[in-house]
Amino acid sequence: MRSRALLLTALLGLALPAGACGTTDEAVAADRVRAFNEAVTARDLDGAVALLAPGSVQLVRGASHADMGETDDRLAQDLTTQWQVVGAVLFSSTESYERSVRVTSVEARGDVATVWTDTRTATVQAAGAPAAVLEFSEVWLLLRLDGEWKIAALANNRPVTAP
Repeated sequence: MRSRALLLTALLGLALPAGACGTTDEAVAADRVRAFNEAVTARDLDGAVALLAPGSVQLVRGASHADMGETDDRLAQDLTTQWQVVGAVLFSSTESYERSVRVTSVEARGDVATVWTDTRTATVQAAGAPAAVLEFSEVWLLLRLDGEWKIAALANNRPVTAP
């Protein structure tokens, strides 16, 4: 039930107009998104997951990789579980993985914030191999829970990649 409430909040949050990062809340929300991506780049999965809200969701548009087969009709999946699985596979099968984000807009209203980013990932499968680079946009929905901004939902337009 909490996941559905977060999903509804996420969808409402996506409707909020985006503005420039001009308040302390907006700066802190943007910093949380940067910190998450920096933790993933540093292969600090515990640090990244600590920035997620309980019941956080990834809005799903389909498979991330062409060889994943058919996806079910779920609109959302658990964001913590997703990153635990992705991290375990990614960190053990790559030489390096870098996520860099450029915050393009932030808006905080009360206990809800949206952060839009242009995101770039660079994945090196083996030492000396060229990096596979992806560029896409992401929108992050954060909620202030017990006085702390937590990532509650994430949606992106990441392209499907070849196997």
